Amino acid sequence: MQRDPLRGNLFENLVVMETLKSELNQGKDPRLFFYRDSHGNEVDLVIQSGHELTPVEIKSSQTWHRSFLKGINYFKSLLGDRVLKGTVIYGGDSNRTTDSYRLRSYKMLSAPQIHGTQP
Repeated sequence: MQRDPLRGNLFENLVVMETLKSELNQGKDPRLFFYRDSHGNEVDLVIQSGHELTPVEIKSSQTWHRSFLKGINYFKSLLGDRVLKGTVIYGGDSNRTTDSYRLRSYKMLSAPQIHGTQP
């Protein structure tokens, strides 16, 4: 699968479906969306919890790159305080939390880490 040209799409779908499954298993009404505009700005997954939105970027890459935050930062610039800290889920090995985002390895991921209810 590492060399499959659809690897990124498959990885993204896997993360979205696991998020959906987790929400349903917790008895929640899953409020999952994505954002895309006519200028090519996008966020792979937006999780709504009440009035708050958590943007999630999903990358199959094993190497972190700051460009992963482009969509999250743009989304946050549009909606301001309504947007919580963004999460980047990627194929690497480490987790990190900063003032502006959470980086999560899919290998060590649980659904509460996506929303930010766990550090």
